[in-house]
Amino acid sequence: MSLQLEARGLDKAFGTGPGRISVLRGLDLEVRQGEMVAITGASGVGKTTLLHLLGALDRPDAGSLRLAGEEVAQLTEREAAAFRNRKVGFVFQHHRLLPELTAVENASLPLRIRRVPREPAEDRATRLLGELGLSERLHHRPEELSGGEQQRVAVARAVAGDPALLIADEPTGNLDDAASSQLLELLATLHETYGLTAIIASHSPQVAASCDRVYRMEAGILHDGRT
Repeated sequence: MSLQLEARGLDKAFGTGPGRISVLRGLDLEVRQGEMVAITGASGVGKTTLLHLLGALDRPDAGSLRLAGEEVAQLTEREAAAFRNRKVGFVFQHHRLLPELTAVENASLPLRIRRVPREPAEDRATRLLGELGLSERLHHRPEELSGGEQQRVAVARAVAGDPALLIADEPTGNLDDAASSQLLELLATLHETYGLTAIIASHSPQVAASCDRVYRMEAGILHDGRT
């Protein structure tokens, strides 16, 4: 498998002067195409910070980051926004669906932002929602869906644009055990069907067990999480 993501020497700190807090310290990470990688660790160790850097939501203070052959770390804000829309799919702990849009409208949003016409964009979203068990819920708004259904719509939205990298931050954090298990099974199915490259940050042993590799974050760097 070819190298999909390569991070070298990532540093990130917040604050200034005596209150400056170093979160990432020379962090390295490689992810190959089609891998699912879990990042575990206690709250506050920097998992979300790392995901924000990998997804071009923020910039590192130092280091290099290449995703799908593109250097990400030095993109301008405008370039980073375009890059995220083309190359990255996000699933957050809170689904962040737009309440005024239906499930299929939410799921097709990344394609519509790319100016894909409505019909093919919604056709793609409809197919993904069907694979996620939501064929009967296409025209329901978020308030009419359960928490697990809302998160599945968020997954469809993340995958709709065929991203080079799927980033998930505690995707099962607000779900009960049954809904969490179902979501993980569906992610595994999508991974197998579409060859997704994914990085998932989670406290859940279930999530870690479902991934190809596991890292544990401590003191701003990554360690092998299976040892």
